[in-house]
Amino acid sequence: MGCGASSEQPAPQAEERPKELTAEERNAIAVQALKDALSWAAREAVEMAKSASVWAEDGIKIEVPCMDKINGLKEKVKAIPLLGGQLVKGLDAATDPFEEQFQNAAMTVCGDNRTLNTYTSIVANLDPGNAIHLCREGGVSACSDYLTEFAKAMLRDTMTPIINDIMSKHPLTNIWKTAIETYNTAAKKVSGIDELDFKLNEYVLESTLSSLHKLIMRKEAEIRSAPGKAVSQAVQQVFGKVQPSQWKKN
Repeated sequence: MGCGASSEQPAPQAEERPKELTAEERNAIAVQALKDALSWAAREAVEMAKSASVWAEDGIKIEVPCMDKINGLKEKVKAIPLLGGQLVKGLDAATDPFEEQFQNAAMTVCGDNRTLNTYTSIVANLDPGNAIHLCREGGVSACSDYLTEFAKAMLRDTMTPIINDIMSKHPLTNIWKTAIETYNTAAKKVSGIDELDFKLNEYVLESTLSSLHKLIMRKEAEIRSAPGKAVSQAVQQVFGKVQPSQWKKN
């Protein structure tokens, strides 16, 4: 060893511990996880809703409205001599396409790119202060429920012109118009039956959004059951078993 050289080795430096995340940083990670999860769930739900088979499912399919009134009117007009049978046939012919056309209208709404764009835009602007609770303790549909409740007005306001545009071209509109005219003509022949007035576009809007909510819930449940297979590191951490103190920022 040369003259003046020291035999002492430099002391190893202590490994620096990662800086603990602040509450705000943890919530930011949870917010990102919630957005990632809902973006994926909404995309998958809308894609599913482009299939006619989905709209055949109980709980998803659109219930045909006013059928109790229509069937009640049929029973009453049957008693009208000579004319009753003709009126019933007219009501049957007018309402027979309802089941298929209501489902097709909802499917058409979901097949329109504007529907997914609406959900994507709204999810991107979510910023709940209780994101950790929603993702970890709120229940199997907490994030979906938050989206629907928080964004209810925005979804309606944004989707209403889209629905109106679609329904202006969809066969259901004219089929419904003919059925209502047929109903009201028959109702005039029977005492105590009021003419039917129904806001078709609003019903299609509310029913479609309700069914999409259920499909998004279904997809959220898939994430919760297998967060390790999820769409982002944030989702894997927040929906998984990693403790918030061990979360890492992307």
